[in-house]
This record gives sequence, C-alpha cells and structure tokens, in this order.
Amino acid sequence: MRRLIVLLVVVLLAASCGSSESVTPAAAPTVAPSVSAAPDSSGDVTDSAAESDDERAAPRPTTPPVKTRDDDGEVIGGNGDSRDWPIADASALGTTAPSTGDIGDVDFFNDFAYPVTFGEELVVTVADGEFTDEPGYLWFRVIEVQYGDLDGDGTDEAVVQTGFNTGGSGQFGRLGVWDLVDDRVVERGWVGTGDRADGGLWHYEISDGLVITENFLTDQGACCPNMLSQHRLALASDGLLHVEHVEPLRWMRLNNYDEADNELEFLPGTSAAVVQLSNVDETNELIFEASAGQWVTTTHRRGTQAGVLLTDSAGTVIGQSSDSSLEVQLPSSGFFRVLFTNDIRRDQSTSIDLAITANPLPAFPGWTPAVRELIIDTEPTVRLLTVAPTFDLSDGGRLNGAIDAWLGEQTDWWVADVIEYPPVEREGSDSSIGGEYELLYDVTLAADDLASFRWNWYEYVCCRPYPNYGHASLVVDLAERRIIDVDEILDLDRLDEIHDIWIGQASAEEILPLDYLDWSGADGPAFSSLALTPVGVEFGTDRLGAIGGVTTVVPYEALGDLVDADLVARARTGTQPTRFAQPR
Repeated sequence: MRRLIVLLVVVLLAASCGSSESVTPAAAPTVAPSVSAAPDSSGDVTDSAAESDDERAAPRPTTPPVKTRDDDGEVIGGNGDSRDWPIADASALGTTAPSTGDIGDVDFFNDFAYPVTFGEELVVTVADGEFTDEPGYLWFRVIEVQYGDLDGDGTDEAVVQTGFNTGGSGQFGRLGVWDLVDDRVVERGWVGTGDRADGGLWHYEISDGLVITENFLTDQGACCPNMLSQHRLALASDGLLHVEHVEPLRWMRLNNYDEADNELEFLPGTSAAVVQLSNVDETNELIFEASAGQWVTTTHRRGTQAGVLLTDSAGTVIGQSSDSSLEVQLPSSGFFRVLFTNDIRRDQSTSIDLAITANPLPAFPGWTPAVRELIIDTEPTVRLLTVAPTFDLSDGGRLNGAIDAWLGEQTDWWVADVIEYPPVEREGSDSSIGGEYELLYDVTLAADDLASFRWNWYEYVCCRPYPNYGHASLVVDLAERRIIDVDEILDLDRLDEIHDIWIGQASAEEILPLDYLDWSGADGPAFSSLALTPVGVEFGTDRLGAIGGVTTVVPYEALGDLVDADLVARARTGTQPTRFAQPR
C-alpha cells in the first residue's frame, strides 16, 4: 500500500517541535496534518540518502584538478606528492560534545575535524582555525561561526563558514550546520558557496530560524564580482534547503582611482543596486542617469553609517542625509552624482542600497517561508518540497490558512499522479530515492497592501510522464487578508481579447512555440498562472512538450480596461524586493 509521509519545517518566530506521521492517501490524496521535523527516537536526524536540491541555489565548489588514488588507496596530488588526508566518514568528523551540552562551548577552531568536498569528501583537523598541507597544495581555514535555532527545538545550532584553496586561484567555500547529537558534534546539512565572484559568499547571518546568504555573481570572471544574489536557507530533515531568493542585483565597489568605473548601471529589468564604499577613503562618489519625477532611495545595509549628498550635474544639491538614508524625487532629467562620506578610522565596510523607482519604495509587510516536505512511499520513493510565504500580520491566520489550502490543492493532484505512475528507479543507482522535486516561489510584486507570488515546478526523473507542470501563482490582498481571484484581475468575459494580446506579446518576444500561437477559443484561460508585477500582468503556462513552463509580462497599457484599474494603481506603487522582507 502506498503511503504519504509528511514532514513540516515551519520557520517562524516561535517554531515548535513535534513528531512525524504517516497517512494512506485516497484516490485524490490530501496533505496530512502538519508536524515538525525532528530527530528520531535514536537521536539521529533523518537523511534522504540523496543529494539535496538546495545545492542548485548556491553552487557547490567546482572540482579542482588535483587528486587521484594509488593502488593502496592513498590520495595522490597532481604534483605526485602524497596527501595524508583520510576519507571522511560520520565518525571521523566533528568532535566530542562538550559536557555542558551547549553548542556554544564547542571550539570550532581547534582539534575539530571538517570535511573538504571535491569529488569525494576528505577530512582535515584544524588548529587555530587552519589546516595547511603545502606538499599536497591544500590550505583550509575556519572563517566565521554564528549561532541560532534552525529547527525550532529551543536550542541553537552552529553555522560555520569555511574555505579552502588547492594551489590555484580558486577560493572555495562551504557553510555547514553543526549540532549536538548524542555525544558528538555532527554536521546536519551544508551548502557550497562557490569560488570568489562565482557564487562566493559575501555575507551570511541567522534570522528568524533561517540562514540568509549573500553570494557574489559576475559576468567578468571569477576575479571580479559585479552582481549579488540573496538566498534564504532552512534546515530540514535532509540538510540545508534553499527556500527563497531575491532576484540578482548590481553590486559595485566604489573607488577613487577611475571615476568612469563609478557610473551605476542596473541589471536589465532591475532598478536597484548594492554599493560598497571603499575602506581607505573618506569620500566615495558614483554617478547615474535618471528621469524627472523618479524617486531616488538610499538605505543602510551594513557597516558604519555614511553621509549621503545628492547633486545634479551642475552641482545643485537635491537631497542630503547623515545616516545613509535618503528619499527624494528628482526635479529634472540627466546625470546625477552621489557623494558618500564616512570616518576613515572605521573598522567596518559600509554598504548601501540604492534604488531608482517611479514611486517611493513601499514598506511592505514581512513574511517567513513555511517549508513542507512530502515523502511519497512509492518504489522508489519520491520526495517533494513545497514552500509558501507566511505573513506576520494581525489576523494573518486567515490569509496564511488560505495560502496553505491553495498550495495543498496544487500538491494533491501532483501526488496522485506520482502514485498512479511511479517513477522508474535510476539505472545503476543504489539510491532508493526516485526523485527530489521542489515547489519554490518567486516574489513578483510587493506593495503596502498587495503581494504576488509565482511558484515553479521543475525537474523530474526521466522515463515517466513529466510532472513539470510549469507555473502556478497567487495575488494576495494584504489589507483584506485574502487571495484575489483571477476574474477580479481580468475581465474573463473578454477572454479572446486577452489571449490575443498575451500571445501576440509572447510571439513578438519569441517566447512561445509556434503551435501554441495557433490558440483559438477555449472554454477557459489558456494560461496556467497569473501574477502581477509593478509594470504589467505576468502570464504563465504549463509545460509545453520539451519546453518547461514560460512566462510573459504584458504591460498594463497594452491590456487597457481588460485589467482592473484599481489593482493596476495599487500594483504600480509596488516593487520587486531588493532584499528579504522582515516580519514587523
């Protein structure tokens, strides 16, 4: 008999811990009562025995071209030198738990055994936070340790940032979550953090039971970061899972050597950037081009406060602030200059967010991701991870319940399909897991009283019908604490007109395949999802043959009176967030 095992890890300000539970699904299975993931009766943390999906979010270190093994199983470096690094196993890693039972009493910088991951996991033991093997070309160090309760059991876990180099220019990183289990300090999950500008970690912190990371990206080579991606990670039964991200932003480090390097250019489709000030100069400048009527907003992100002075090209002062924060509407079009001033004696780097928008940035309510894991006991088993926003609002329970019920409907028929058509076990694999799949969301709009989210189904094992169903979306009214129905957004009595405009836009952008463009009157909408953005309505599709679901944004102007005017006005005041919304 098939079983549906449901584990829930809800990352909230006050999380609780419970036990797991199994249910038998009916023909149309429903989600079992929500419970929290916890260690089993032996104290061991459940592991799925399969590679976790979150590693796509922050890439694992690439494999350095260094090692082989000789006939005796000894690790041999690329230069022929023997490396005395044992193969890692659970008993070799970590250290003995302190007698106090407090993770804060563990010395992560001395006599602590860490895994080094490239190809296979090897283990090194640090002293004063470092391990060096010059003949074997390995340098490893512990960079930082932070503490917080990631699983809602009332006790802290440690999140340890480590880095290593194997003789080349690459600097590879890893975040590991360590916990006390029985008499050992064990690693419960990890993510790789890339190489310098290629996914390298700029900053991480623990907030509201989540690990928040800021990772570098680049289009200029691993030496030179110029973009920043932001992720929220949750600790689940099989490790650290990526549960939310913010679309990448331009990142720039200011310098006083070449003024041309300090002209701000946003990434396509974005209107915000993260600016890091020089550590050695009292003043930094940047220039940007903008139009009359647009709003310029600067906000403090990290480090010491800085003074901000905004002028036009003639030197006329438009706005100024002594605490990094500025919000001003531009009186004219052209080039503008921002002068940042700070104390050269400071011991922290200063970073500031800068946005140029059509309206003042909204102070939208915060939310935290609620993570649910479903393990479908087919042969082999299938694992599904779903994530939904949980709003921290007065009387927010009604809205959160509606979102949870909607997401349950999305997963019910997916689970039924998997049970009816079980996956084929991967050839040559000794894993009992038939697939690990995710239903994650992107934030398409955040306003004072309106928010919109798009969920993306992706990846499935081969050799069976594709359940990559494309996109599903929600628009929520934060003032009325409810989900807004599609027929409140669009005039579905004029569906033919809506389809013509949408498919015309998709055709012009060469987004949809030709056979889809031959759409002619159907009983209902041809789109599978509908989201709002600050500039238009986003239409989404299910999977189209070999093509995954696709999205198209149709400007509000193109839709005219086909879209509700009041919602358009409210959506235009919103934005796509530049960082995670924090609960109030």
